[in-house]
Amino acid sequence: MTMLIDAAKAVVARWDSPLWKDLPATADYIADLRQAIERAETVEPVAWLYTLKSNGYQAAAICPPPEHDPDWQSEPLYLHKPDRFASVGKTIPYGWMVSGVPTVMRGALAEEIQKQKAKRIGGGCVAFPIYRDVA
Repeated sequence: MTMLIDAAKAVVARWDSPLWKDLPATADYIADLRQAIERAETVEPVAWLYTLKSNGYQAAAICPPPEHDPDWQSEPLYLHKPDRFASVGKTIPYGWMVSGVPTVMRGALAEEIQKQKAKRIGGGCVAFPIYRDVA
């Protein structure tokens, strides 16, 4: 998101500059802004759901899955709901995480418990929902 804001600020600064002829072409700034927007819209996983194939045990963690582990199946979890989620009515979060805490909590009280945990930690710590890709 920082790249998007930096690119947008560069376009605005170019527009407002009295020395605009001395700066790179506006098209260069617009190209950078387009790339930053595209990157910001890319949905990246924030955690993974791991399922042990032998018994169905599930755990979620922020570490990416190992390259080839035949015992576990992994599925990405996302911070934002991609547009395709809304079209199938999947608006309920899969679980909740707290910034700086590498675990995911699920269930009826997950949101409230994670928000209380974030409040206890303090500072800029927040609780946020995560979503499964159901497409």
